[in-house]
Amino acid sequence: MIKLAFLPLSAKASPFTINDTAVDLGALDTASVSTDTTNFDVTTNASSGYTVTITEDGNLRDGGNDVNDVGDGTVTAASEEYGVSTDETDSVDIALTSGNNATAIDATNKSAATQSGPISSDNTVLTFHASISLTTNPGNYAHTTTMIATGNF
Repeated sequence: MIKLAFLPLSAKASPFTINDTAVDLGALDTASVSTDTTNFDVTTNASSGYTVTITEDGNLRDGGNDVNDVGDGTVTAASEEYGVSTDETDSVDIALTSGNNATAIDATNKSAATQSGPISSDNTVLTFHASISLTTNPGNYAHTTTMIATGNF
């Protein structure tokens, strides 16, 4: 399971809402790529829109074992890989969801969604992809990702 965390922009009703804060990839196996999604909505009156970034607290892990980040842009069955994709078609750092295209999440803020002007309830879907190899140690792998919405004024 991947745990997601977010920072609201204010103590009042937040203009950034994550609709599912837990992503469950289930039991991983070598025969397929496991996926699950979360989505979020952003509302802003910022003249230059917004940017949502995503970062992580380290690799998907269980104790000293971890699942490697995707390195070639595609999570492949029977390969130890993990990454994320987005349905956002504007210029972002995350791969566009198509098949098992994915981008590694790391300690740098990567843009997952952006908009160039004021908008109401802009929805974005993130898809998390994971696969294991025959040599991946069994376990309950998890990590925390953080998404931050920033108004662009």
